[in-house]
Amino acid sequence: MKGILAIDLITIYFGFCLLALGILKSFGIVVLSSSYFFGLAASGLCFTLIDLETVSIRNKKKNNINNKRISIFYMLAIFFVIVFPNLTFVKYLANEILTSAGETLSLLALGLVIAIVGIRNRLELVEFLESGMDSYKEMEKMQSRQMELLDKMEKLADYLEEEKRVIEKFKIEELKNTYKQPN
Repeated sequence: MKGILAIDLITIYFGFCLLALGILKSFGIVVLSSSYFFGLAASGLCFTLIDLETVSIRNKKKNNINNKRISIFYMLAIFFVIVFPNLTFVKYLANEILTSAGETLSLLALGLVIAIVGIRNRLELVEFLESGMDSYKEMEKMQSRQMELLDKMEKLADYLEEEKRVIEKFKIEELKNTYKQPN
């Protein structure tokens, strides 16, 4: 569990650093190469695939295959930001190729993010409806039990009423017998 929390913290910090980088770039404080933008786009796609895997894990039972894929995607996400822009062969690639590939990866990542939001919302709705259905079934069971108890209480009330009549009849007979007896 601690490992999962640590990876989430790293992801959060990484996201905040990218936000800071975006703000600094908007003010012209940093200049980023096209290879770095490609790495960011590829990394973004990897993080999106991680999110997709977590949605599929949530929809199914956890398994080792999904956990291994998530680990690979985390490693690739960090690789594309830290290592890829610094590889020697990348420096020889044309900026147009890197820019085009980066734009394509960004579009793929954005498309997946939007689809995942829809999938997650649908899963949450299904879970909500299923929990509501379970509650409804429980309520029906409780109502059925209440009806059974009410029926038993009515039978008990009828029984007690009959017993009361028998006792009153017995008392009346006893009183009659008491007054009939000569002194």
